[in-house]
Amino acid sequence: NVTGALLTDRTGIDIEVVSDFDGTKEISEEVTSEESAQDALNAGFTDIVFTEPIENVSLTLPENSNADYNIAFSAGVSGNVKISSNTYTGHLSINCNGQATGVLTVDIPNGTATIDDGEWASVTATTAKNTVIVGENAIIETLKIESGNVEVYGEVKEIVVADGVESVVTVYVRNNESFKNAMSLAVKDMCDRIILTEDVDVDMSSTYEIKGEGNELIIDLSEKELNITSTRTVVDVMDYAEVTIQNGSLKIWGIANASGTSALYVSDNGTITLDGLIYRTTSSAVAVSERTDGGKIYVNDCDIDIAYYDSERPAGNGYVVATNADEADADNPTNVYISLKDSKLKAYSTVVLFNIPSRIDIENCEL
Repeated sequence: NVTGALLTDRTGIDIEVVSDFDGTKEISEEVTSEESAQDALNAGFTDIVFTEPIENVSLTLPENSNADYNIAFSAGVSGNVKISSNTYTGHLSINCNGQATGVLTVDIPNGTATIDDGEWASVTATTAKNTVIVGENAIIETLKIESGNVEVYGEVKEIVVADGVESVVTVYVRNNESFKNAMSLAVKDMCDRIILTEDVDVDMSSTYEIKGEGNELIIDLSEKELNITSTRTVVDVMDYAEVTIQNGSLKIWGIANASGTSALYVSDNGTITLDGLIYRTTSSAVAVSERTDGGKIYVNDCDIDIAYYDSERPAGNGYVVATNADEADADNPTNVYISLKDSKLKAYSTVVLFNIPSRIDIENCEL
């Protein structure tokens, strides 16, 4: 609406129609080269889409920006990609619909990043303390962490954390394959926490040995059910490593108790903690292996029933907590400590087999 002297004084009026006058602005730009992509970033575009195959790309995000950026390689990458900024504080998403055979370097020490998808030979990430995220559809051969924490929803085969860097690696599990991928990383001390996002059924044929001082693994069932079928011990903890399984339903089937095998084992100087579990198994639930010198078992706020059976599963007939004196030397204490608190523990016969020189504390439990 125009009123007053603008109408009566014959003043010339120039009218400009601005595309984002209503508060919206075009943020997406299709590009075919590194130069056109950098120009688009400098012009304020935040969604950059490479529409043709690209080889080597090096992009710098705008200084002091806190906007969210998306860089998409819709036709794949054959060379190396680097995206960097020392002052960027927003979140960067990287998409690659085609295969990426080179190295991806994300160097944004004050920002965060998500690698949404694509098959990358190698990724090197420097982010703020928050996180670099590997998306559900991403596959990475080697992920190198220069700073920042890591959340993995996809598949990473190897994680390398730079010397002196404190980084928490969390792997989110939704199916059989992602659980096995996570445990393979844990065996190599590349994973700190495994979190279930769905009920998961796992078919296993080997034992995961968690070992080494400082290897502290938390398996958080997150109120979901982890249902494992295996003929062998699932986890064996040793050499000052620690494993905690918590918050949900754990079922381990297929282990023949007649073999004396336990579903979970503590070997020399290992520690297992079961916390807040509903746990059913056809073998002994947790045990100290033969000839163990040092080891700890903690059971807190659990409902463990190895007398459980149904029409499809054989009846369990082991021990909830077992030790084994067959090869232990009674004259030399084995330094095993077992703590059972606030739990309901049920077996057909013996709930706790305790036949080695060591210590056990039982507090407020129903046996």
